[in-house]
Amino acid sequence: MRMESLLVAMLFAALPVSAGQPEAAQPPAVRTIVYRSANSVTELSGFVLWPSLAPQWKVWPFFLQTGYRIPLKPTMHQVRIAEGTPSLLVQGFSPDAKWELVRLRVHDGANDLRLKKKSMWSADFFQDDVFRSDDLQPLRLADSGAGMFSIAPAMALEAGQYVLCSEVLEQAVMRICYPFEILSGGI
Repeated sequence: MRMESLLVAMLFAALPVSAGQPEAAQPPAVRTIVYRSANSVTELSGFVLWPSLAPQWKVWPFFLQTGYRIPLKPTMHQVRIAEGTPSLLVQGFSPDAKWELVRLRVHDGANDLRLKKKSMWSADFFQDDVFRSDDLQPLRLADSGAGMFSIAPAMALEAGQYVLCSEVLEQAVMRICYPFEILSGGI
């Protein structure tokens, strides 16, 4: 358990290095995502998603293979948002880190994060996509100044569970994801 805690601590803190100062003099830029409403600021708690290194392959085009699922615990969705188009403030991450907003689906009474399977007969065979395209929601990013930027859905979200995921250290294999719940949909 200690090794896992060390890995998570390393992933959630980025140590910026500039040419003018030694590393020890710079404080780490903590990676956080917060939701700011009219009355409060709430920090989203994240988790590390490490899909299997070998993707699930579709080997025969005539069988229905829709991907595989990762069930998420209900306690992971602690942040509840009342608006359909929330703006989330991001610090410590790069805007170029391949941000993806993924809708969770209910399967057997649990919220599941659905991952896609690769097919050698599809046009996206060489892409590093992890999530199914029908679960992805379009995003817009805007600079907020002071080393922060905001992420918001491009259109109003339906009520339900979502995760906002980012690549870790520009690697396509590992993601840091932040779950939240939309209480009232905008559609």
